[in-house]
Amino acid sequence: MKPLVYGKFIFDKTNVESELAAISEVVNSDGVAIGMGKVADPVAAVEEYRNKLKAAGIEKVLAEVNTQLAAYKSAN
Repeated sequence: MKPLVYGKFIFDKTNVESELAAISEVVNSDGVAIGMGKVADPVAAVEEYRNKLKAAGIEKVLAEVNTQLAAYKSAN
């Protein structure tokens, strides 16, 4: 069996802690309702959800994850 490239990777959330907290709030408030089908207009709800995630900093978090993954991969 081939070893997993990122098997021992541990994400350091230090640089994006506030964004992760904001994203968690969005997920808990809007994501649950969408996931359970409790919204009147799913298309509009998902669009608003994505916009809220962007405003909360999801793109910064994803960039940080990718940066750390690249550093981990080059070091291992």
